[in-house]
Parts: sequence; C-alpha cells; structure tokens
Amino acid sequence: RRFAKRAGRMPAPAEIEAKEAGVGGTMGEPKAHACHTWDHSITLEKLRNDICQFVDDRGWHKFHTPRNLLLALVGEVGEVSEIFQWKGDVDNDLTGFSQEERTHLGEELSDVLFYLLRLADVCKIDLGVAAGRKLLRNQEKYPVSKSSDDLGEEAAATTTTGQVAEPAMAQPGGWDREITLESLKGGIRGFAEERGWHKFQTPRNLLLALVGEVGEV
Repeated sequence: RRFAKRAGRMPAPAEIEAKEAGVGGTMGEPKAHACHTWDHSITLEKLRNDICQFVDDRGWHKFHTPRNLLLALVGEVGEVSEIFQWKGDVDNDLTGFSQEERTHLGEELSDVLFYLLRLADVCKIDLGVAAGRKLLRNQEKYPVSKSSDDLGEEAAATTTTGQVAEPAMAQPGGWDREITLESLKGGIRGFAEERGWHKFQTPRNLLLALVGEVGEV
C-alpha cells in the first residue's frame, strides 16, 4: 500500500524554493555549493512513529513483514526510476523538469523513505544510529587525504577494523530523538564534498547506486 498517496506529505523547503525561483541551470559537472536546508524539526523518530501510527490505525501491521516491506521498497525505487527513464542525462537542478514532475519525484522519494523507515522499524534497527555509525566507518575507510582517483578497487575492498560492528538495535523507548533528516543529509553531503565525489553524484548515478544498495538488502 502506498503511504504518500494515502497519508499526504509535507512539502520540502527545496520544492517551495524551486517553485518560487523557477527552473534553471545548464548541464555540466555538479558543483559543490550551499544546498537547500531541510526542516530541522523533522526527526527520524517522529517519522517512524507517525508511520507506525498510520499503519496501526488501518490494521496494516499484519501485512508488514520484512519480506513484504522489502518488495514494496523495491517497487517504489522502480517508480522513481520511471521518472528518469526517458530523460537522458539529468543535471542536479533537474533542468527541463516541470513543477508537476518535481512534485511527483518528491512523492515517490517519500514512498521510498517511508518503506525504508518502516522496514528498519519492523526489524528493530534504529536507522539513525545505524546510519551515523556507517558514515563514521566510511570516513575511516575513505580518508580525505586520498583523492577520488586513489579510491579504486583496493579502497573499496578494504575493511575498517576487521571486526563486525554491534547492531544498532532500537531501544524500547523508540529511536534516537535527536537525529534529524537534515543532520544526516548534511553529514552525507559533507562526506562526499570533502572527497571530491560530488562531481560523480548526478541524479542518474545516485539512482543506480540506490538500486544497487536495495539489491544488497
């Protein structure tokens, strides 16, 4: 069942600013620049709790097994892919996208996020804590001192400590209430820019990476 289309969604500040400023920009290498700021009050725990309440109110929890949620997540990633399917190369400003297409993209990405959060919740994984730990491990695995040219197959195959990290199991009281979507986005964006990876992170490449990561799950 689709979360966004049934429950509605909160417009991201980036969409509001895009609507006011219009669509612009030219194709080329993505540049590191000040990005739009997301709502600092939206925490992963609030979203998790809202989704859980939405599901419980409708009695859908009995259908929300890890397998079913994973298949739903794969389907939603496919719907994001459909938006870009015949667009060719798309720049980070989504040049050529209408406001309707931008809104549609936001809705489909929201569905992906909802199912990802729900899957983590059902599996009792505190996704915010897990993501923070993963980012720290990646910082050790790919130090800033190495250029993007140095981070080839050898770096990709290198482990951080050789030890298995403790699982970020959710506590009875819920997920970490201080981890926001904005803080995670800022950490991930800073990680990429410090290593010069932003030039590779086009919508097409990120979507392909997302499909790959969902496949690993």
